[in-house]
Amino acid sequence: MNKLLLAAMLWSLTGCYVHVPVESQAPDPDVGREVRVGLSEPLDLDAGSVTIHGVTLVEGYLYERTPDTLAIWAKWLRSQGGARYYANGQVHFMDRQNVSVFEVRRLHKVRTVAALVAVLGAGAGIFAFTADLGGGDSSGETPHGETQQRITPPTAMTGLPLIR
Repeated sequence: MNKLLLAAMLWSLTGCYVHVPVESQAPDPDVGREVRVGLSEPLDLDAGSVTIHGVTLVEGYLYERTPDTLAIWAKWLRSQGGARYYANGQVHFMDRQNVSVFEVRRLHKVRTVAALVAVLGAGAGIFAFTADLGGGDSSGETPHGETQQRITPPTAMTGLPLIR
């Protein structure tokens, strides 16, 4: 139970991220930022020993930028059909004129706080529910002084049932 609650808390602390478009007049993000680049003309890009045809979206990290090109250290490539391919960490250079969407991945604070509150609330609710089920004593008496009947006969010290 504690491990489940800890895992849920750690999951919620990883945060909720969104991709925010980079405005044309805003400065480019720093090298190393996680970005997503949409292409206006599909490209054929290498992913190690395989060539992915019709790539329209590249997800990864900004590796280098110049006024004319963007270099992306790619994690994922998406094709026109919507298929997602692992890019094997290849660096791809793209003309800025072919870039239709340029987005930066940022932490969404409101969603992250809401997720954390939901996880902590669920954890508190589970804890309260299981505490109410809580263990009674082994005397066989209820809180009102009544004795409960056993369903099975007592067992021997070895854990095997008594033979009569």
